[in-house]
Amino acid sequence: MFHVDRDLILTRPRLALDGQRRHPRGFVSHAHADHLARHETIFCTPFTAEIARRRLGPIPRYRTLDFGAPIELGDCRLTTYAAGHIRGSAMLLAECDGMSLLYTGDFRLRPSRTSEPAEVPQADVLITESTFGEPRYVMPPREESEARLLEGIDAAKRTDRVAVVHAYGLGKAQEVGALFAESGIAYFVHDWIEPFHQAYEQDGVRLGEWSALPKSVPPESVVIAPPRTQLKRPIAGLGSAWSCALTGWALDERTLAKWQVDVAIPWSDHADYEELLESVERSGAQRIFCTHGSPRFAEDLCARGYRAETLGERTFLPV
Repeated sequence: MFHVDRDLILTRPRLALDGQRRHPRGFVSHAHADHLARHETIFCTPFTAEIARRRLGPIPRYRTLDFGAPIELGDCRLTTYAAGHIRGSAMLLAECDGMSLLYTGDFRLRPSRTSEPAEVPQADVLITESTFGEPRYVMPPREESEARLLEGIDAAKRTDRVAVVHAYGLGKAQEVGALFAESGIAYFVHDWIEPFHQAYEQDGVRLGEWSALPKSVPPESVVIAPPRTQLKRPIAGLGSAWSCALTGWALDERTLAKWQVDVAIPWSDHADYEELLESVERSGAQRIFCTHGSPRFAEDLCARGYRAETLGERTFLPV
């Protein structure tokens, strides 16, 4: 019997699923800071372990899980599958007593230049993220967003401005770097992004011609920087600049003001509404728990005949 509580604890055996609270054993789906904790033992993929060590240091004990290679923990079998969110991101399939539970973590089904292709195994029970779990959040084709970005950079260069591309430092910044590599664009990266670029390249990802951000950025340069919300201080030495935010929230009209940029382009490493529905169908699950998103998604699933609910402030839910 599996149980799920408000902190996403999978029991039999007891294993925390993501989050920043410390537990004796925790599965970390990927290495973004809001999914990391100093568990006594961290279960994750090898690449996630590499990034986690850079962020947490060598203190936790890591037990790495290769995609598709099951391990036994207590009387449960655990298997990871690529989630397509960022490099090394994983879904976790737990099988016990003839039942199976799939935890997606953050994921995306659409192709990526830098992440392993997502794979959704079948399961009896599904715990899914639902960040963009409303019908209005459907991303345009990635090719369209890439074309808008490259056109904006060209326009900035023609007017002697620096093009500053704001993208999350781990995952999205490397996806942009891979695009620049294909497009022959040399660029600078903010110092917060450098170690993640290095880790991706060490893992065989081509990120093109990039350099550390100089004290004074020449006109017509291209810079990849974290979102303004992640910057402790403004970037110095920019001069005249054109700024662009790459975010799924660009579909929300309030994003320009919130991110304080000239342009916001829809670009997300999370599943949009259509991908969320597709992942539910692929899983074959009839019992679904939704996390980290709008309650609307669970309501829509119920209308489609699924048993679905949003995980809220409850103790233990029998599955």
